[in-house]
Amino acid sequence: MAVDHPEAEKKCLGKKPLQPPETDPKKNPDYMGDYADWIQCMNAKGLKVDPLPNGEGWNFKAGTTPPRNADQISQECMIEAFSE
Repeated sequence: MAVDHPEAEKKCLGKKPLQPPETDPKKNPDYMGDYADWIQCMNAKGLKVDPLPNGEGWNFKAGTTPPRNADQISQECMIEAFSE
């Protein structure tokens, strides 16, 4: 969106919701461990993913079809992994 509408992006920048600090590698010293737990949880619940080596996300495993509730699984596992 910033490419198509830079002025709108600039005006709204301070209004974007902040992500929880636990999901920020710069603020969470245990980020990579929590990230590994997130990936493990998703795989255990049937959302077959491969982690990116830098901890900034994941890709679906090649040759798999994501379940219909993939977003729900990802969200639940993220909450579980990054919560205390």
